[in-house]
Amino acid sequence: MTPDMEKEMTTMCNLSLNISEEAMNEGRVLGREEGRVLGREEGLKEGENRALSRTAIRLLTMGLSVDDVAKGTGLSVEAVEKMKENME
Repeated sequence: MTPDMEKEMTTMCNLSLNISEEAMNEGRVLGREEGRVLGREEGLKEGENRALSRTAIRLLTMGLSVDDVAKGTGLSVEAVEKMKENME
């Protein structure tokens, strides 16, 4: 292999490594961003479920029927029945 060919091969390898590093860094940034978005979505969903559960318990405490609580909160009848059982 001639010195020029060796120099070209070294340059190509270095370029390839540099591109790979940039791609990996970009992937990390995108992965973190996606993780934050998913984390926020999960947190919001969990908070909404907690609020609905608290509302359902309050409505049950007020004497509303399981069916009415389910209709009012959008929770399933089964979920409201479990809450009512846990209250007793």
